[in-house]
Amino acid sequence: MKTSKERTEGIRQAYEKKKKARKRAIITAVVTASFALVTVGNVALFAPYSSTHDITVYAGSEYYAVIEKLDTLTYTPPRYKNNYQKYIREPLSDFFGGLIGCGMAKDYAGGAMPEADFNNSKNDYVETTDNQTQGVIEGDLIKRTNDRIFYLGEGENGGYELRGYSLAGETLFCYEIQPQEGYVFYADAEMYLSQDGEQITVLTGCYTGARSVRYTELIGISIADESAVTETGRAYFSGEYNTSRYVDGVFYIVNNFFVANNPDFTDESAFLPQYGRLGSMQSVDADGIYAPEILTSARYTFVCAVAEDTLETQDSVAFLSWSDTVYASAENMYFTRSYTREASTLKTDGNYIYRTPVTQISRLSYQDGALKNEGVFEVEGTVKNQYSMDEYEGILRVATTYEHTSYQEVDNGDYISRGNWKRETNANLYCVDIASGEIRASVEKFAPDGETVESVRFDGAKAYICTAVVVTLTDPVFAFDLSDLDKITYTDTGTIDGYSSSLIQMGDGLLLGVGYDELRRLKIELYEETQEGVVIVDTHTLDAEFSEEYKSYYIDRENGYFGIGIYRWDTPVKGGSGEYRLYKIDGYGITEIKCVALWGDNAKKRALVIDGVLYAFGEDKGSFVMENL
Repeated sequence: MKTSKERTEGIRQAYEKKKKARKRAIITAVVTASFALVTVGNVALFAPYSSTHDITVYAGSEYYAVIEKLDTLTYTPPRYKNNYQKYIREPLSDFFGGLIGCGMAKDYAGGAMPEADFNNSKNDYVETTDNQTQGVIEGDLIKRTNDRIFYLGEGENGGYELRGYSLAGETLFCYEIQPQEGYVFYADAEMYLSQDGEQITVLTGCYTGARSVRYTELIGISIADESAVTETGRAYFSGEYNTSRYVDGVFYIVNNFFVANNPDFTDESAFLPQYGRLGSMQSVDADGIYAPEILTSARYTFVCAVAEDTLETQDSVAFLSWSDTVYASAENMYFTRSYTREASTLKTDGNYIYRTPVTQISRLSYQDGALKNEGVFEVEGTVKNQYSMDEYEGILRVATTYEHTSYQEVDNGDYISRGNWKRETNANLYCVDIASGEIRASVEKFAPDGETVESVRFDGAKAYICTAVVVTLTDPVFAFDLSDLDKITYTDTGTIDGYSSSLIQMGDGLLLGVGYDELRRLKIELYEETQEGVVIVDTHTLDAEFSEEYKSYYIDRENGYFGIGIYRWDTPVKGGSGEYRLYKIDGYGITEIKCVALWGDNAKKRALVIDGVLYAFGEDKGSFVMENL
């Protein structure tokens, strides 16, 4: 099979051949135009220009079908005023500009990563962070082993600092991570820890100095010898980082890759997502690209399966015109793509247009590093985030916000006006058979009119959904029994003040809602599901800022702990105070058991409770607190 460079060279040669023919035509046009100027004046050169566009030069490329689809979205015709601009001024400018600007782009060699030689230390700690799917690990800023804790914080000069601590609070190492020369880190980073506890893999976003090319960067770091922490290699993936998962020694990296207007189709990196080492990137295979009949955006969801030990890509696929949200079950990844379905119906009082958002969900199976497209199905409404989807016993459950908009178009002769706008919102719950893609059951418009889905959590055959009118800060919380899809039942709390941006099942029928009260203060509310409905057990409010990032919360269901980083203004301390608070959750209520000072971004605060000790971490250097409970 031809490499990316070989394919690019073939396309480039065909393009250059056509370009030479074009230059010959230009010379002929210039000579002809010169005679025309003498005989008929400026008519030929300065007549209005009508642009044409021809991409058939790329017909020999295995990516031609993709090029055709992308061209419909990305081509912007040049705004030439006349043939003089096209055939004389632009070619001469290109010619002389080419002579002045001849040069070669710098090639950043990535270098091969040596295979790690681990001794398989005796780490029997199994990660118990609150992953959405058991056994499917997600990246985070904090990881631990039996006797060590690792936190990824801010470093010097725009880099990151990997910090290692013993359970006694001793700092074992601080390792600085910097981008390669010519690149800049720009996105929040997260990391994974190998099961033997001897390798950290960091994921982050980077771009070139001109911000023209963006990648997700995978950085391998050996921590087997704490006195000599070393980098073991790097790998790159086109586009902006979306999310990732780790299962049985394989990373599954999900990126969003955007194609700019008028891409250079002689350069694969301009319109195809790629992976590998800098200087030797490989494009996704043509048969690994999936696209709907009608594209809604020139954006790919790019998925790579990457071996943990070598950082080599084992398989890759790309979904063109996707995606908004990614959810990973134990065997499948689901990608959402929203678009608006529009229809018009002529009524006696005028022409009305009806618009309804629809979400297409694509399923990608992943096993042992192999990726396979399994098809697409569709539901009405929009999906808020990954927690709005859940796979259970062959059924994908999906909670959506339903929205229906209508307006009237009136032809006024010179223009068409739009009026009589109406908007309806509500909530839907769908149960889709994964094998057939058919909707097995649904509960539509179950919330009060005007509400939207704000948070969702699934727990086996149960589903908990908080809907709200965010402007007025009121909501109910619904509890669904999905054990019998032919007879779905649900109860709710009734309308209460505020709403929950996150729902957390705490076990024993207890549900914790984290969000806002009617004054937009932090509200932590405990619910219990009873035969009469979902009832409020206890409510804790605090005039504080907090993060809606689910990973920033500490959740220990076994011991009933919940932790959250906050920032308070209503304190005697001038300028407010940064804190981390730990609560005990049980059937009696919410009890605060620890509050420690901790500054920094609430979304990046992390904590663990180990053997009766609270360890809390912030992004800044030295931001570490250790206290007994």
